[in-house]
Amino acid sequence: MIGYTPLPAGQSGGITGALGMNAWSAGFVGPLDGYATGLGGAYSVSRRLLSSYMGALIRVRRDSDGNEADIGFDAAGLLDVNALLAFSGLGSAYIVTIYDQSGLGRHVTCSSLSNQLRIVDSVVLEVVGSNGRPNGYAVNGGEGPYVSATFTANTSATLAAVSSFFMSSAQVVTPRYLALTKDSGLDYWGGDNIGVFVRQDANARLATVYNYAYPSFINAALGNTRSAYFRATGSQTELNIGGTSATSAFSTTLGFNRVALSGQGSGAPQSEAGDRQMEHVIWQTDIGATAAAAIRAEQEAFYA
Repeated sequence: MIGYTPLPAGQSGGITGALGMNAWSAGFVGPLDGYATGLGGAYSVSRRLLSSYMGALIRVRRDSDGNEADIGFDAAGLLDVNALLAFSGLGSAYIVTIYDQSGLGRHVTCSSLSNQLRIVDSVVLEVVGSNGRPNGYAVNGGEGPYVSATFTANTSATLAAVSSFFMSSAQVVTPRYLALTKDSGLDYWGGDNIGVFVRQDANARLATVYNYAYPSFINAALGNTRSAYFRATGSQTELNIGGTSATSAFSTTLGFNRVALSGQGSGAPQSEAGDRQMEHVIWQTDIGATAAAAIRAEQEAFYA
């Protein structure tokens, strides 16, 4: 095994070694190897994103005894499912932490046991798409948020993000798939907080939300996997799903200093039952439409 990852700050107990990280993958090329400049966070439940990353992908908790373990990747760079299932045994397993593969250490953690996304359901791996990719599944709604520690605030008006997630067909709350925030209460709507990918519950649409307003939104079919990208260029925002874009004038400096995945925030952290979290990548600069579209298309093919 390589790439031992210690427990994140504030956590204790369980198994502290990383399971399933193979040394045979020296020739591995990550899907983000050509897009590493300006990364502000790289998270995947399913795979290794950068050849430079040698740590665990996720930390999981098994429900049989509450023990935890870091789970790494196999020789192909995919989540080591064998190690995960061996650890979870005959029970279920839940995601405690999704590690930041960017090298910045902005790992996101959900410390509430009842709000953790499930990745193994009684021996059965949670998968999505015809390719059977692992994911974090919201069982009842109320799962999340997964939040990073604070870091030096971003002071740019430019930003980019590409994410893959499953939007459930129910409409009960307004779940956030990715948010960048500086609010200690995780209100993803107000002030300098930006809900990058937000499900607008009154309609079947994906939106970006800043300061209680919608810079951009797109109608989006529910009940399937969505791969989307967002750009703040310094003069406008662009939200793109499946090659369809919506733009809006936007020139605000984004002062975020935390990353949040899943959950509703605003004092009532929620996801929506049936939602799934797979992969989120953030850049603290605009990477351009061509690069964003290429990364989104690669994600879409991987999670198809």
